[in-house]
Parts: sequence; C-alpha cells; structure tokens
Amino acid sequence: MWKQENAEVLEVKRLLDDVFWIKFKAARIAQDAAPGQFVHVLCSDHYSPFLRRPFSINRLDKDELSVLFKVVGEGTRLLSRVTPGQTLNLLGPAGRGFPVNVSGAHVLLVAGGMGVAPMPALAHRLLAQGNRVTAIIGARNARYVFEAEYMAQCGAEVLVCTDDGSAGPRLTATSMYRELRDKGDVAYACGPLAMLQEMKQCAATPLWISLETRIGCGTGLCLGCAQPSGYTEDGQVVYRKVCIDGPVFHASEVVLLED
Repeated sequence: MWKQENAEVLEVKRLLDDVFWIKFKAARIAQDAAPGQFVHVLCSDHYSPFLRRPFSINRLDKDELSVLFKVVGEGTRLLSRVTPGQTLNLLGPAGRGFPVNVSGAHVLLVAGGMGVAPMPALAHRLLAQGNRVTAIIGARNARYVFEAEYMAQCGAEVLVCTDDGSAGPRLTATSMYRELRDKGDVAYACGPLAMLQEMKQCAATPLWISLETRIGCGTGLCLGCAQPSGYTEDGQVVYRKVCIDGPVFHASEVVLLED
C-alpha cells in the first residue's frame, strides 16, 4: 500500500554535471520498501511539471532512502536544485521489487549505465541473507561508474567494465555477464533495453529485470508505461503496466525489442 510522506532532504551529492544522489528521511516509506521498488516524487510545488517523477530506490537504511538520477528534463532539473533541509512529497513504496527470497546462493547483479540505481539496496539485502553477490557494473567511461565502492563495502564482489577501457576491461556489462553466467544461481539486471534483451537471450539461470521507462500517473490508470508481455492466440498484443506489474519482471514475462 502506497504512503504519502513529506520527506526531508538530508544530503545532496553532485556526482557529475548531470548526475545527482539525494538522501531523504522518509520513515513511513522506507520501513515498507523493498529493493527494486520506486518512489514517485513531486519535484515542484507548482503545476509545472504537472506529473510526479519515478525514481528507483537506491539505498535503504532504517528510516532513510536515497535516489540516484541523471538530469534529462524539467522534473529532474528541478530535483537537482534541492538543498538539505527542504521537504519533498513522496509516494511509495511503489511497484513490484526484486524477489529476494534466496539464501546461500551466488547472485549476479548486472547494471548498465544508470541501471545501477536500484542495485545497492538489492546487494545489501541479498548479502544480509547470506548470499554471495557479484555485481557487474558497465558504464561508458570511468566517470560514469557509480556505487561500486558502496557495494564493495557491503561485501559484494564488484567487477567494472567500460566502453573505452578507462575503468576495468573494455567490455559491455552483457559481455562480462556471458563470462560469468554459468557460475551464478540467479541474475538480476537493470539497464538499457538492448542490454536486457541480450541478457535474456543468453541467460543460463533465472533472470529478473528492472525496466527503465516513462511512468506517468504511477497508478496504472494512464497506460503510459504499458509494456508488451506476449500475444493472444489471434495475434493481439498483451500488455502489462510497468508501474504496478513491475518495474521488476521475470525476463519471460515481457517482450523486449524484437523478441
């Protein structure tokens, strides 16, 4: 059940010119949140932008949660300008998170670009349950590698790769996953659709994916986040709503690109 909360901004970090990390005190939401869920943030006190913006829950710690985001439009631009002490209205925890009912397993986490956002909370939870976690972080270059240090501090084995070889080997996250896929018991991934599609085609174990897409109302009413999930016998496309049926899906539950 969603909760609405006026959350205090505790900390703001500018990681790059266009990438920010914000920590909120949001006890009512944080206590019920699960890795992979998101919060719907009201980025302005005015009517522009009119809609809230969805952000994956990045880290969870008792009554605190954080978000990691890239500035891509008016909503994120406004959010990047907040300062500690301000309050923002949040709705959450929203959506379906990652299944974390595993223990004693070797878990592979695969993140491409800003798809690393939900992985720290997931790594922390899985490690606390006695799992071995290997996190693969793929980025365009060393400057865009985020959360590697935090996940390593939590106890995860962290492997970094970049498109230009400026951090780790010159590989994509999917290429590194191919090398390790047979060593894991289950995999969780978030990143560009092309990356998720490639992983789906080569997965050797159960694969859960978190979709990055535009979400409007966040309640399933506007259908703005509808994702193909299959076809009826007469060839009609069947859709699922990312905001309430996801954003986490088993890879078999959704159609990605040209499945």
